[in-house]
Amino acid sequence: LLFALAAFLSVPSAWALFGVLFVEGTAGVTNRMKGLAQTPAAMAVSKPACDAPAGFAALNGLPDGVVVAAVDMGPEILRFTRHRVLSGPYHRNQGGMLTELHVGLAEPEEAAAFLRGAGATILVFCPDLTPTQTIASTKVDGLYAGMMKGEVPAYLRPVPVEGASGMQIYRVDLP
Repeated sequence: LLFALAAFLSVPSAWALFGVLFVEGTAGVTNRMKGLAQTPAAMAVSKPACDAPAGFAALNGLPDGVVVAAVDMGPEILRFTRHRVLSGPYHRNQGGMLTELHVGLAEPEEAAAFLRGAGATILVFCPDLTPTQTIASTKVDGLYAGMMKGEVPAYLRPVPVEGASGMQIYRVDLP
């Protein structure tokens, strides 16, 4: 019992809880917890996340291949699908990360060359992710900026995603 108490007290959030209780009482804890919970109405109007299960299910329906996606999506794609990824947030993957940046920044014709060179078979586009938005705003005539406006090159074939997902999936169809 003493060990359990010591373990509990070693967690900083336990001390924060005691501090709020001491200064503000139970009403303070209750008010702080209300701020953490989303109301059903707020949840209903929020956009589906790019990492929603429906997107990964659609990816799993495609033949194994190389996926180009925002660097932050790499680990999840590796975990939840059979696919390989071009980029992930790993310090030894500079080549893949740079190629993904070049794909997003390049004009559509140039992006096709980068996709071909990387052996990409799938492009996952998540317009609500910060890295995607940053790339799109950096070069207004780049591939990602165009896709933000609904301008999708003919070599990217849309893959339907059934269910709620912010993930847009495209088959790369280059000659």
